[in-house]
Amino acid sequence: MIKKKRQVLVKSEQLYLSPLLEEYAPTLTLWFNDSEVYEVMRDMSFKTNEETERQWVRQCQQDPTHHMVAIFYLPEDKLIGYGGFKNIQLEDRAAELWIVIGEKEYWGQGLGKEGRWLICHYGFEKLGYHNILGEHYAINPRSLNNALRTGAKKVGTRRESKWLHGQFIDVHYTDMLREDLIKPTPKDK
Repeated sequence: MIKKKRQVLVKSEQLYLSPLLEEYAPTLTLWFNDSEVYEVMRDMSFKTNEETERQWVRQCQQDPTHHMVAIFYLPEDKLIGYGGFKNIQLEDRAAELWIVIGEKEYWGQGLGKEGRWLICHYGFEKLGYHNILGEHYAINPRSLNNALRTGAKKVGTRRESKWLHGQFIDVHYTDMLREDLIKPTPKDK
């Protein structure tokens, strides 16, 4: 079997980013429909399918306010997550970051933090952003912790502003400038 060579946008010690492609739709669908992966981010009563995910990837590729990337684990050259930027404001050089590590076997190894750092690094160095915003739901403290450990500053909390799983939850916000970015160390899991 010949392995397809992927475009590497940027890489770190364990990860690399590549453009998000329609061919990843089957994997994205599995992650999106898995409550362990997505229950801290959305109402799980909605399920998706491969065609819907393919359409979403195509829409993101054509939308100048989105820039999505696939996250690959270097040692195995395996797709383990995705993320990128939404709500991009080109005139302000500002964007909102999000990230999902969908492959559960890679959880707890610091790869979410490394992935967040890598996406921010890519945003600052390659895409020219000046400010990156993060949104973190109170039921997912790992998200806020990863943001703070990669240099983001907490800028506030919008109290009970998200309806999720039958309750209102707080949403914490962070932001970051290029000089704030802190690269995680291997021991910093």
